[in-house]
Amino acid sequence: MQGETPTKAEVQAEFAKRNQAVQASVEAEREAKQAAKAQKGNGKTYRSGPNRDITQEEITDAPQKALEPYVAACATSTHFFTSWHPDAIEA
Repeated sequence: MQGETPTKAEVQAEFAKRNQAVQASVEAEREAKQAAKAQKGNGKTYRSGPNRDITQEEITDAPQKALEPYVAACATSTHFFTSWHPDAIEA
């Protein structure tokens, strides 16, 4: 037939050896991915739109834009709700 059947201890030893190799491979891939992330962005966040820093005073001031009351007349349109300052959205 195919040969001798391994004992329980041999099977467990082989499994432990393979598991250790797999875990080492997973750890190496994880470290490589983290290194690539660290190199890629250098900790910076990139966003589209104008580069404008809004000060806390601008946020706490009363809005200059008049807000229209919400009317739920059209159920098919897209609605945009936010807690942001109205002037900060259109800046």
